[in-house]
Order: sequence, then structure tokens, then C-alpha cells
Amino acid sequence: MERVLVLMRASPDADVLDAEDEAFARAAEPGRVSFACAGDPWREAESRWQGEMWVLIVPAAVRFGKGWDRRLIRSLRRCGHTSGRAVLTGYLPRAYDAVNAVSPVAAEGFDLDGSLRFHRGTPLRYAVKPERCAFVHPDFAFGPISFFRETARLTEEEGQPLFLAAMTLRYPLFTADDPALRLTDDTPIPPCPPPAQTEELERFGLHFGVDFTARTLDAKAQVGVYTGDLTADTRVPLPVRMQEGLRRADQWLTRPNVRPMLVTCWLTLPEHVQARSPMMAGFRRLAAMKHVTLTCFADARSIRQLVLTHPNVLEFKQRHGLPTEEPITQRNALNYTRLSKPFLLQQAKDVYPGHTHYVWINFDYLRYPVYDRAALDWETFCGGKISLATVGGVPDLSMIAVPTGRLESLCRETQRLCDSAVKQGQAWPEETALWETLLREHPGWFQTYEMPGWRELFSLAMTTKEEEWGSR
Repeated sequence: MERVLVLMRASPDADVLDAEDEAFARAAEPGRVSFACAGDPWREAESRWQGEMWVLIVPAAVRFGKGWDRRLIRSLRRCGHTSGRAVLTGYLPRAYDAVNAVSPVAAEGFDLDGSLRFHRGTPLRYAVKPERCAFVHPDFAFGPISFFRETARLTEEEGQPLFLAAMTLRYPLFTADDPALRLTDDTPIPPCPPPAQTEELERFGLHFGVDFTARTLDAKAQVGVYTGDLTADTRVPLPVRMQEGLRRADQWLTRPNVRPMLVTCWLTLPEHVQARSPMMAGFRRLAAMKHVTLTCFADARSIRQLVLTHPNVLEFKQRHGLPTEEPITQRNALNYTRLSKPFLLQQAKDVYPGHTHYVWINFDYLRYPVYDRAALDWETFCGGKISLATVGGVPDLSMIAVPTGRLESLCRETQRLCDSAVKQGQAWPEETALWETLLREHPGWFQTYEMPGWRELFSLAMTTKEEEWGSR
């Protein structure tokens, strides 16, 4: 029997009895499981080891799925010929996440002192196997005891970060494909101080697209998926496909009256160019959806590339955006583009009339895989008012659904607020501030939806993870 030692990051006197009971109760083979609390599980793994083949490090906020032990071991087997030394890691899904999938630990950027920040990369939803990754999550790792024993030595004696120790010791890291565990909440990974410049660090940087000297990241490091198109190999389960087919048939029979058009925009701005590849990956997911009507505005230099992904691309001209006599400069171009959202919706209506709603959606909105034939219930947020999400009371302007009858007044009020600022010798208002003013001055125009995270309004139109058939 392949025994598993569960090391929970918690003090020995912490009340983790419920978590311990769940670990045993939901294991496929409870007899293989050992359990211990550890203040620093990476340092204490060796002292807590009693001959187990595998070690699992988890935080106190973990919840165990049915058959979690067998599922983790199977995931390791799917890592190929490296499975004997492979290590599973990643950000575990939280209870409030829109999708139930593990996300890679991805690189977000560098602090002024050169420390590397981390964030959740592209979730491995519907992934067919674990995906190679660069970084270890300190609160979730599953692998052979030898990995924890040897990395503890390198991190203590040489001060190497976990990810560099794994590469030095030739333990390949993989983001888990099966969400066998989940979290009630999580703690951010602290930034990694700049490691000492060594040949091993240089090799790591070349292999994973992270340059600590130049403080640059390539697209793969930013999303945490190391494939050419920044997407993992996926397969939508048959129960999900069947469920979505039935939902489409039901929607066809009920003949919904909502016919929205989604509108987005790509302009070659410095802020966009730096993240071009990850943003394009998000746009490809959106453009691939069969039951979405989408149009994209783009500058002339980008149209040729975008039409290869989506045929309905219109050339952006300044007259389509916020009407103004103020010069568009490099400093204000991004804010100008954001303030132009209502006017681009109006332009889309002029070109493609007949839709009940014109819905702004950010170019890179979809940051996780979706079933391209998913049935969408637009009536959940496309009603008689302007709909948008809020997060902690702050407007999430990545998606805004505007009824056709509200477009003209929305554009008029947006222009009034911008012109008023200019007349007073001020710059245009920031986008969030402008929409907060609109919400305050015209509360009857809006329907807001408080969401647990950013970019989640679209999920209201899709099957939830709790409803999804065959969900793990």
C-alpha cells in the first residue's frame, strides 16, 4: 500500500480535528493515511516521517474531496515517465471561485527591490493531465518523501527558494489537474526575494522565462502554462456536453427574448503590448464560443491578426470613442480607451442594430477554459437596467450589459462628466470614479451584482460548478 503522510500547516495545539476526521473519512483507503500538524511542514517533514511513500503538505483551511488520496496518486501517474519524482502543486480552488480547478503558481511581476510576486495563473479546467510548471506553492505540494527531505537541506544550507531547489534536484513540478482538494480561503504567497545569481538560476530563467536580473517575464511565466498557445490540453467531460445540449434545447423551446451583442476592443497601447500573448489567449477563448455574438474594434495594425481568430473585427477610429477635442497622449490613452466603452457600444448598435443589449466585455475577460458550446442564460443579468458586478462595493467594469434604450443617455452622461472635468482645468476622471458617480447620481439606471472576485459576471449566464454534471 502506498502510504501518505498529510502534514497540515498548523501549530500542534490547533483545533484541526474536523480536518483530520475528513482526511480519513474521505480517503479511498483510510488505512494508508497518516496525519500530523506542523508549524513549518517543509522543515519538519523528515522528523514526522514514518516510512510513508508520499507526503502531502496542506494548509489548515483545506477540505478533502472524496477519494482524494487515490486521485492525487493517479494525477502523479499522469505526469508520464517522471511520475516517480514528479511533484504536484498549485493554487487549490477556493469555495467562492467560479470554476473548480487548480491554478498554476504564475509570476505576476517584480517589486522595486527585485522580489518576484506570484498570482493565480490559468486554471486547469477540463485538463486531461497535470501541466509542467515553474513554481511551488508552499501550502500545497504532493510528492515523494525524498523531495521534501532534499529540498529542506538546500533551502536551509544554501538559502535556495523551493522552486530553484526543485530544479537543482531534478524534481519536475506539475500543476495538479484534478481538484481533489479545495480551500475555504487562502493566504497569498509572499514575494520571493532575488536569489543569488548562480548558473542554476540562469538555467531556470532560460527554461521558465523569468529573468531576475532584467526583471522581465515571458507570457508563459505570466499565465503559468508552458505551451505554445498558453493553453493546456483539455477534454470537456461527456456529462457536461450532454447537460449543455439539454440547456440549449430548453432555451430554444422557451424562445428567450434577450439577444445581446458582446463588444470588445484591442488597441496597441504600451500597457497592452506588454501582456499581448496572455490577452490574446483570453480573446481566443471568448471568440471560440459558438453561442456568443461578438464584435471587436481594433486599430489598423492589429486587424489582420485578429481576423484569423474572429472574423467580425471593425477598425477603431477616434470618432468612435469619447468625443473630445483634448489631445490623446501616451499618458492618457489607456484611460481614454476605458472611458470610450459606452461610445463603442453605441457604435456597435449603429453598425449592427436589432440586439436587445450591447454588452461591453474586456478583451482578455475569459481567464479560464470554457466549453465552446456552453448554453448561456443571458436573462440572468440582461434585463431592463444597466448591469455590472461589484467586488467589495467597487464597480467591476470588465463587463457591462446595457439595454439598447439606455445607450444614448449613458453616452450623454459620460460625456457630460468628462467635459465638466476639462472645463474645470482637470484631467478626465478615472474610469472607476466616473462610474461611481453615475451609480450615485442615477441609481435607478443600474442593477449591480456583488461578486466574490473580479471578472465573474459572465459566470452568472453559465452552468455553475455546483450544477455541472460529473463535476469532480
